[in-house]
Amino acid sequence: MYKNIICNRPEIREMYRGSGFLNILFVTGTHGDEPAGDIAVQNYNYNDVYDLNITICRVNPCGLIENTRHNPNTKLDINREYGTNNRHNNIVEELVMKSDMVFDFHEGWDYHIVNNASIGSTLSSPNNINIAHYIINQVNNYIHDPNKKFIFENNKPLIKGSLKEFCLKVNKKYVLIETTRIEELETRIYKNNIIIKSIIDYLSSS
Repeated sequence: MYKNIICNRPEIREMYRGSGFLNILFVTGTHGDEPAGDIAVQNYNYNDVYDLNITICRVNPCGLIENTRHNPNTKLDINREYGTNNRHNNIVEELVMKSDMVFDFHEGWDYHIVNNASIGSTLSSPNNINIAHYIINQVNNYIHDPNKKFIFENNKPLIKGSLKEFCLKVNKKYVLIETTRIEELETRIYKNNIIIKSIIDYLSSS
């Protein structure tokens, strides 16, 4: 029954602090088998954030329920449908257009440092590089194994229909965040919490 209700639209939560503040969009759960960013973003305590307007978009709620990469109803990879006039993606696109910065939470399957076929434990950005490096520096303070540290990776080609490609087309600042799925879920959530705090600290002090 739930598929007919929520599968073909994202869940949206807005925390509006006032006009004149940056509008930040956290995009989570695009791939339902990558849950750590969604759990961290949804459960983060935003009560002390007074100077940012934050919107959280859980893109693929049914995929998260079923632990499947694709939308279980349409069988589509939502991160290949931007710019195609897909109604599901259109909702996210409208949020992007209202935002100043977009932070897109995903999970690679291995550490990029030891396996460059995967983009786990990386950040990338075509147009918001300073904050990406700040986040990396902050999270790496808590990681002691050099093979598990985050790095900035900007050499991968743009994927057609991805949110990253769409944000670049419409000139919105964008950061892709990739934790690593072979780690325990609690560890990935912990790292995402550091990343979220780093984003808020950086933007609140700017």
